[in-house]
Amino acid sequence: MGTSDDIHRDDAHQTYQYVLGERTWIEYWPIEAECQADEHRPTCLGMEEMRIRIRRMRKTLLWLLASLAFVSLTSLADGAPFTSKTACGSFCSVTSHSH
Repeated sequence: MGTSDDIHRDDAHQTYQYVLGERTWIEYWPIEAECQADEHRPTCLGMEEMRIRIRRMRKTLLWLLASLAFVSLTSLADGAPFTSKTACGSFCSVTSHSH
């Protein structure tokens, strides 16, 4: 793991080079068979939870982007000005009240 500054792209060979620097670290991710052992089970469960959360977040972002596209298209068709309030619609009011 590291920052995007540590990734160098070689366009000629269509490859990437990951430089290990002072801001870079390497993490071991157990393979599926190792996940059955008590030693790696907590790590594997954490990785699975992260995968599930990322998938849910991706679905939410896709829904929000689709909603924004729909609202902007309908605003253009109606001749109404496009604002962040019209773009958010019920999603913004639901999320603002849930916090």
